[in-house]
Amino acid sequence: MRRDERIAAMLDRARELARQGHRAPMIEAVLAANGFPEAPEWIDQPHIYRELKALADEARKGGQAAPQAPDNHKREQGN
Repeated sequence: MRRDERIAAMLDRARELARQGHRAPMIEAVLAANGFPEAPEWIDQPHIYRELKALADEARKGGQAAPQAPDNHKREQGN
């Protein structure tokens, strides 16, 4: 699989997980466990993080329109 195809597959899977209501840390863990160890570096990009957060928020609200994620990229961490 070429690099660009691999990245596309990883991001498609990340979007699928987000549509199920999963947040970034869970998405990263699932992708890493499924052979995408580079997932955190891609998900940490602000535009991708915001897209995944909006999808997860929409899924968690039962399909209602998701509000725009704030521009300040704050990652939810359990520290």
